[in-house]
Amino acid sequence: TVTNYTDIEKYHPSVYKGNEIPKIVVFARYSKQKNYEMLVKAVGLARKSIDFEMHWYGEKRDFFGNFLHDYKKCEELVRDAGIEDTFILHDKTDKVDTVMKEYDAFCLPSLFEGFSNSISEAICCGMPVICSDVSDNHIMVEDGSNGLLFNPSDVNSISESISKFCKLSRDERACMAQKSRKKAETLFKKEQFVNSYIDLIEKEV
Repeated sequence: TVTNYTDIEKYHPSVYKGNEIPKIVVFARYSKQKNYEMLVKAVGLARKSIDFEMHWYGEKRDFFGNFLHDYKKCEELVRDAGIEDTFILHDKTDKVDTVMKEYDAFCLPSLFEGFSNSISEAICCGMPVICSDVSDNHIMVEDGSNGLLFNPSDVNSISESISKFCKLSRDERACMAQKSRKKAETLFKKEQFVNSYIDLIEKEV
């Protein structure tokens, strides 16, 4: 596999401070593919045993200013679960690399993915990642090393991964953060990326 290239100079880590109450962030559109329904259930389950916050940033309105169906559905599910203080919904942001550094981990609960640019940007920023074990995610996230992988169709699997991360010490989270950046530096070396494509082209020829 030749991974997509992500600029490790544009997306770079800051000093890992760690929040007293763990804060996890999702950057994704509100859609069923991104699995917000299962994530709401998992957050509701996990919060019974540990304090944390889950923040989702995504497009709330369409071109005409109307609230999108999936955003309204997600908002309704959060309200019905009584977890408005834990699962916080935001509009999209164009400053992902800046906003990301306010959080302790990045989460992507998608049912399926291609190569996730969001995860690649997260590990470049030195973020631990909690995500679905689908497609190429395992290339960027090594379970138990720089993040945690879960079954996106299993609410208990998602909940357990969230709880496991939140129970880590600040030093353990900081270690995950460092490993994410090292993983990014290995995967996204410009020379390695170019050489991989050259090798692929030469094989085809």
